[in-house]
Amino acid sequence: GLSLKGNTYFIASSIKGLAYFLLCFDFTRERFGQRLPLPCHTLGYPVTLSCVREEQLAVLYLKKTDEILEIWVTNTIESNSVVEQVFEGVY
Repeated sequence: GLSLKGNTYFIASSIKGLAYFLLCFDFTRERFGQRLPLPCHTLGYPVTLSCVREEQLAVLYLKKTDEILEIWVTNTIESNSVVEQVFEGVY
């Protein structure tokens, strides 16, 4: 997990591991928030969560079939949605 602004965020997966989502634990309320879908279809490829300047979340997704590294950086995080900017680059 990754702590940011008093909450801890996790990349979690479905039971079969083919779909990933973002999960937040709110320490103030002592409960998990809603599952937030990632802005990509991961199909079991590696996904990593990171922090940008202690203010934003970044999701890194490596699509091996096309050799593309996609990076999403959040603009805002709300209780039921994540608004992101999409950056894409070839690795």
